Amino acid sequence: MPVVAGRRQALQSMGRTAVMRIKIRQLQAFREVVRNGSITSAAHALGLSQPTVSNLIIGLENELGVTLFQRIHKRLVPTQDARKFFAEVDRTFNSIEQLSSTANRLHTKSSAWLNVVLPQSFVVNIVPQALARLRKSHPGIGVTLEFLPTRDAIDYAASGEWDLTIARLPATHRGLDVKPLMTSEYVCVLPKGHRLVALDSLDPADLRDEVVILLSRRHEERFEIVDSFRKVGVDLIGLVETGALTGACAFTSAGLGVTVLDAIVARGYPDSNLVIRPFRPAIRNQFGLLLEKGGEMSAEAEIFLQAIVETVSDLSRDFEGIHNLEG
Repeated sequence: MPVVAGRRQALQSMGRTAVMRIKIRQLQAFREVVRNGSITSAAHALGLSQPTVSNLIIGLENELGVTLFQRIHKRLVPTQDARKFFAEVDRTFNSIEQLSSTANRLHTKSSAWLNVVLPQSFVVNIVPQALARLRKSHPGIGVTLEFLPTRDAIDYAASGEWDLTIARLPATHRGLDVKPLMTSEYVCVLPKGHRLVALDSLDPADLRDEVVILLSRRHEERFEIVDSFRKVGVDLIGLVETGALTGACAFTSAGLGVTVLDAIVARGYPDSNLVIRPFRPAIRNQFGLLLEKGGEMSAEAEIFLQAIVETVSDLSRDFEGIHNLEG
């Protein structure tokens, strides 16, 4: 056998042996340490002692031949190798958990289970009502929900593994068809008793001297809001930024400032201390259904989509800034 070929075969054999020595418990410990940032929290999550988790991590590092964590300011920070490894480990465990859920549904004779991706703004108002409709008309259909930004929703829809995907538009992908469904507008949310409540609508100039609670940079719509102020030369005064849409309402209710966000969220937030006014010039969100090209939804997905359609139709009659589904 040639030396190079023999060496390659030996290395491949060593790799297979190393992989076979990795234990599921080591991977579980690694996953929880990355998630929680400490041995203590990981041990609590797994129901193990701290020394046991530490030994599992040490054993995994020995098998892989790499350092997985660095201790920085009393926290265990994953190395670059660990982050890459975690992505695969987490994906594997998620698949196993999904498989377990599927097996359980087969065992319990559940009629159907839907995997659904929706915009985060739907969680406050649209989804609870749509689920109530679904439960009433088809109590045997179960639902797993993910609330994702458009860039992630596109990937989920293109994977073909999700039954229903709705995302904020635009959403472009050569493997997807996009069907517009609905539009909404941004509104200004104020605490009751605020001086600007007297106005019928508000624009950036009205908010010139106000502290504006902004969405964090991971929200695509944040940049449209900021641009609306920049276009008219108004400097935003921002002391609080939040990744949680409902957080913007909660902070406004506490008197920390005012906020501008989607009417879907504002109209669904249950707080009598808040007053909502239209924001001008209008900033519109459009939402659409993402489908694999040539693909079709299951009958159960069609049923849940119809529940969403009916919910939005009701909301559009009750609240300004939320509009009927488009054809």
